[in-house]
Amino acid sequence: MERLRTHSALEQEVISRRNIFQSLAGGVILAPLLVFGHACEFLSARLTVLDASRQVELRITADYGGNPMLPDESAAHAALQETLRVEHDGKTSKLSELAPLEIEKATQWDESMPASIAPPPDGQSHQLLIATWRWEPDCPEITFSVPKASVHDILLWRRLPQEETKSILLIAGDRSIPLPMPSTGSRTILLMMGGGVLSLCAGLIFFGRRSRRA
Repeated sequence: MERLRTHSALEQEVISRRNIFQSLAGGVILAPLLVFGHACEFLSARLTVLDASRQVELRITADYGGNPMLPDESAAHAALQETLRVEHDGKTSKLSELAPLEIEKATQWDESMPASIAPPPDGQSHQLLIATWRWEPDCPEITFSVPKASVHDILLWRRLPQEETKSILLIAGDRSIPLPMPSTGSRTILLMMGGGVLSLCAGLIFFGRRSRRA
């Protein structure tokens, strides 16, 4: 039976992992260094905000081929479900509590991932599980976090319109900076304009019919 780690042992492990990342990166994330042979140690999560619908999309990838942190597909599946949390309106929720995760298998990393944060290519196929999650927040901002007891780390990254990539490595107990949601003002204006056009068309049809009867 696997021995459970004590709280102090877990804290020491988190501190050790944080120190390793900081010493390797000098405070800057250097993802290609953080690999175990053929597999990538941490989870990768691409964040996209769909402005037109105010939906937040995450594509989370777990590499479980030859990864001691994820020994099999079942462990990878659990990591995709449990590692990341969403803080919204004073609450903290699992992803699955807000919207379902669609999980699929893959053998290659996301081609859109910038080389600066992608694992180095080795010409081999990978054993990947990818979870796609979409949710429309009803609050002005949200924050992503990793539970204090988590043994998995997650690289959260986002490609901005100017092709610039922002990324942050979240380990146990970490929180991202708040993510503001697009304003609903533009959508409200469009809906009002659409309603106005429909009303105008209906009015023209009505008066057109009355004039023909006259």
